[in-house]
Amino acid sequence: MGNFNERQAQIIKLFADEPTAMVTIKDLEVKFGVSPTTAKSDIIGLLGENIVSEISLN
Repeated sequence: MGNFNERQAQIIKLFADEPTAMVTIKDLEVKFGVSPTTAKSDIIGLLGENIVSEISLN
């Protein structure tokens, strides 16, 4: 498993606590007070490690 930043660790915990949870980039922006780019980067890192799955809402 890779090295995760504090936000990514909190995202992992969220899904460990609620495996069926769904979050958007916007949700993460608000929760962590970060830019869309930072939120997306955090998720891309977790996707790359197969920690989370991406679904299309469109």
